[in-house]
Amino acid sequence: MAEAVQLENPYLLGNVTRLKVVLPCSKAEAWRLIGTTQGLSFWFPVSVKGRMGVGEMLEFGWAGGAPDRFKILDWKEGDYWEMDWQAGGPGRVRYSLRGEGPVVFELEVTYDNSEEGRKWQLLEAAPWAFYLSNLKSIAMKGLDLRTKDPKISWKDGFLD
Repeated sequence: MAEAVQLENPYLLGNVTRLKVVLPCSKAEAWRLIGTTQGLSFWFPVSVKGRMGVGEMLEFGWAGGAPDRFKILDWKEGDYWEMDWQAGGPGRVRYSLRGEGPVVFELEVTYDNSEEGRKWQLLEAAPWAFYLSNLKSIAMKGLDLRTKDPKISWKDGFLD
Protein backbone atom coordinates (compact mmCIF):
# COMPACT_ATOMS: atom_id res chain seq x y z
CA MET A 1 0.00 0.00 0.00
CA ALA A 2 1.32 3.44 -0.94
CA GLU A 3 2.33 5.90 1.75
CA ALA A 4 0.08 8.92 2.23
CA VAL A 5 1.66 12.10 0.92
CA GLN A 6 1.42 15.20 3.09
CA LEU A 7 0.90 18.26 0.91
CA GLU A 8 1.45 21.72 2.31
CA ASN A 9 -1.39 24.15 1.72
CA PRO A 10 0.22 27.36 0.41
CA TYR A 11 -2.75 29.46 1.56
CA LEU A 12 -3.11 28.20 5.14
CA LEU A 13 0.36 28.17 6.65
CA GLY A 14 0.41 27.65 10.39
CA ASN A 15 -2.08 30.08 11.90
CA VAL A 16 -1.98 32.50 8.93
CA THR A 17 -4.24 32.52 5.85
CA ARG A 18 -2.84 34.39 2.82
CA LEU A 19 -4.88 34.95 -0.33
CA LYS A 20 -4.23 37.14 -3.37
CA VAL A 21 -6.32 38.26 -6.31
CA VAL A 22 -5.45 40.40 -9.34
CA LEU A 23 -7.78 43.36 -9.75
CA PRO A 24 -7.96 44.76 -13.29
CA CYS A 25 -8.39 48.35 -12.19
CA SER A 26 -6.33 51.32 -11.08
CA LYS A 27 -4.79 51.36 -7.61
CA ALA A 28 -7.05 54.31 -6.72
CA GLU A 29 -10.17 52.30 -7.63
CA ALA A 30 -8.86 49.22 -5.78
CA TRP A 31 -8.24 51.36 -2.69
CA ARG A 32 -11.75 52.80 -2.93
CA LEU A 33 -13.04 49.20 -2.74
CA ILE A 34 -10.83 47.96 0.11
CA GLY A 35 -9.94 51.11 2.06
CA THR A 36 -13.26 52.94 2.42
CA THR A 37 -16.37 52.01 4.37
CA GLN A 38 -18.57 52.49 1.30
CA GLY A 39 -16.27 50.40 -0.91
CA LEU A 40 -16.10 47.51 1.56
CA SER A 41 -19.89 47.23 1.59
CA PHE A 42 -19.90 46.66 -2.20
CA TRP A 43 -18.20 43.27 -1.85
CA PHE A 44 -17.76 42.20 1.78
CA PRO A 45 -20.20 43.04 4.64
CA VAL A 46 -23.56 44.48 3.65
CA SER A 47 -22.87 47.58 5.74
CA VAL A 48 -19.93 49.26 7.44
CA LYS A 49 -20.26 51.89 10.16
CA GLY A 50 -17.37 53.92 11.45
CA ARG A 51 -14.35 55.79 10.13
CA MET A 52 -11.14 54.53 8.55
CA GLY A 53 -7.98 55.41 10.48
CA VAL A 54 -5.68 54.07 13.21
CA GLY A 55 -7.56 53.58 16.47
CA GLU A 56 -10.99 53.93 14.86
CA MET A 57 -13.74 51.36 15.37
CA LEU A 58 -15.69 49.72 12.55
CA GLU A 59 -18.90 47.73 12.71
CA PHE A 60 -19.59 45.23 9.91
CA GLY A 61 -23.25 44.36 9.34
CA TRP A 62 -24.06 40.97 7.83
CA ALA A 63 -27.16 39.80 5.96
CA GLY A 64 -27.95 37.00 8.36
CA GLY A 65 -26.39 37.69 11.72
CA ALA A 66 -25.15 39.96 14.43
CA PRO A 67 -22.66 42.70 13.52
CA ASP A 68 -18.94 42.33 14.20
CA ARG A 69 -16.80 45.11 15.70
CA PHE A 70 -13.19 45.79 14.75
CA LYS A 71 -10.45 48.18 15.75
CA ILE A 72 -8.11 49.55 13.09
CA LEU A 73 -4.55 48.81 14.21
CA ASP A 74 -2.50 50.09 11.27
CA TRP A 75 -3.24 52.24 8.23
CA LYS A 76 -1.39 53.69 5.27
CA GLU A 77 -3.83 55.34 2.90
CA GLY A 78 -3.67 53.87 -0.59
CA ASP A 79 -1.53 50.89 0.47
CA TYR A 80 -2.80 48.84 3.43
CA TRP A 81 -4.81 48.65 6.63
CA GLU A 82 -5.09 46.14 9.44
CA MET A 83 -7.93 45.43 11.88
CA ASP A 84 -8.46 43.29 14.96
CA TRP A 85 -11.70 41.62 16.07
CA GLN A 86 -13.14 43.04 19.26
CA ALA A 87 -14.99 40.90 21.83
CA GLY A 88 -12.90 37.76 21.41
CA GLY A 89 -12.91 37.29 17.66
CA PRO A 90 -10.59 34.89 15.87
CA GLY A 91 -7.66 37.20 15.06
CA ARG A 92 -6.56 40.12 12.89
CA VAL A 93 -6.89 40.90 9.20
CA ARG A 94 -4.56 42.87 6.91
CA TYR A 95 -5.72 44.22 3.53
CA SER A 96 -3.02 45.49 1.16
CA LEU A 97 -2.42 46.48 -2.46
CA ARG A 98 0.64 45.92 -4.63
CA GLY A 99 1.42 47.24 -8.10
CA GLU A 100 -0.38 49.56 -10.48
CA GLY A 101 -3.13 48.52 -12.92
CA PRO A 102 -3.46 45.63 -12.62
CA VAL A 103 -3.26 45.71 -8.87
CA VAL A 104 -2.70 42.69 -6.62
CA PHE A 105 -4.91 42.64 -3.54
CA GLU A 106 -3.40 40.64 -0.67
CA LEU A 107 -5.38 39.43 2.30
CA GLU A 108 -3.59 38.11 5.37
CA VAL A 109 -5.56 36.77 8.33
CA THR A 110 -3.66 35.82 11.49
CA TYR A 111 -5.60 33.56 13.85
CA ASP A 112 -4.89 32.71 17.46
CA ASN A 113 -2.24 30.00 17.59
CA SER A 114 -4.55 27.52 19.32
CA GLU A 115 -6.99 24.73 18.49
CA GLU A 116 -9.83 27.28 18.54
CA GLY A 117 -7.88 29.58 16.20
CA ARG A 118 -7.23 26.70 13.78
CA LYS A 119 -10.95 25.85 13.83
CA TRP A 120 -11.80 29.44 12.85
CA GLN A 121 -9.11 29.42 10.15
CA LEU A 122 -10.55 26.30 8.53
CA LEU A 123 -14.16 27.51 8.85
CA GLU A 124 -13.35 30.84 7.20
CA ALA A 125 -11.12 29.66 4.32
CA ALA A 126 -13.98 29.16 1.82
CA PRO A 127 -15.85 32.37 2.75
CA TRP A 128 -12.62 34.40 2.33
CA ALA A 129 -12.13 32.88 -1.14
CA PHE A 130 -15.72 33.77 -2.02
CA TYR A 131 -15.36 37.38 -0.85
CA LEU A 132 -12.17 37.81 -2.89
CA SER A 133 -14.00 36.44 -5.94
CA ASN A 134 -16.75 38.95 -5.28
CA LEU A 135 -14.19 41.76 -4.95
CA LYS A 136 -12.79 40.84 -8.37
CA SER A 137 -16.27 40.72 -9.90
CA ILE A 138 -17.08 44.19 -8.52
CA ALA A 139 -13.69 45.55 -9.68
CA MET A 140 -14.53 44.28 -13.18
CA LYS A 141 -17.91 46.08 -13.01
CA GLY A 142 -19.61 42.68 -12.79
CA LEU A 143 -22.30 41.32 -10.52
CA ASP A 144 -22.32 41.34 -6.75
CA LEU A 145 -22.01 37.58 -6.24
CA ARG A 146 -23.72 37.88 -2.84
CA THR A 147 -27.07 38.39 -4.60
CA LYS A 148 -29.80 35.86 -4.06
CA ASP A 149 -31.92 37.17 -6.93
CA PRO A 150 -33.14 34.07 -8.82
CA LYS A 151 -33.49 36.14 -12.02
CA ILE A 152 -29.70 36.57 -12.21
CA SER A 153 -27.74 33.72 -13.70
CA TRP A 154 -24.18 32.72 -12.73
CA LYS A 155 -23.51 33.02 -16.47
CA ASP A 156 -23.73 36.78 -15.97
CA GLY A 157 -20.79 36.81 -13.50
CA PHE A 158 -17.11 37.33 -14.24
CA LEU A 159 -16.13 33.67 -13.93
CA ASP A 160 -15.33 31.88 -17.19
